[in-house]
Amino acid sequence: MIDISLSQENGPHGNSISDEHGDIIYWEGAGSGLPSFQAPIGSGYTDFFTGNRYVQVGAGLNNIWNISGLSSSVSTQTADFGKSGNASSGAFLNRSGNVTSNVSGIPILLSSSRINAISTGNEDISDYTIQIYEHEGDFINAVLKYSFSVISARRGFISGLDISVNQGNQLAVKTLSSVKNLGVTVGMKGLAT
Repeated sequence: MIDISLSQENGPHGNSISDEHGDIIYWEGAGSGLPSFQAPIGSGYTDFFTGNRYVQVGAGLNNIWNISGLSSSVSTQTADFGKSGNASSGAFLNRSGNVTSNVSGIPILLSSSRINAISTGNEDISDYTIQIYEHEGDFINAVLKYSFSVISARRGFISGLDISVNQGNQLAVKTLSSVKNLGVTVGMKGLAT
């Protein structure tokens, strides 16, 4: 029997899983949105920077997740917000159905969700700042999760984020600048349950 334990530490490789021998298996998010696992063992490839030897263990992925009690379905979710016309400073962007996101935001569907990317676009070359909030609905218990500024551009993009958000809560987006025809997409990764 293998004893699997999960660590919630945010190291260079995300969450780690170790077996009864103390061997560590690192979770790295692959570009496809699926996890890839690497286990230190005697064969495979050598990490140029650390000298550690690794091999991909994708064949055992579902078994590892099942033993640990987690769903094996890593998923992504995108949340799209926008404001048609001129969005004034302090305005909340709308979600689908033209509903203001601070009143009824986009629900976070995945467990263990993390915001990993934000993309913006607007009509004019300008400077603008947006804020991403998490709330329970009607802006109750709202928490600012991230601020993002774009300088002299129509679009902005940031990836590699690791911002925890809670399943069942909602996301809202606010602009701190006057912007014309602003759109914002928030990318998340988590576990489908």
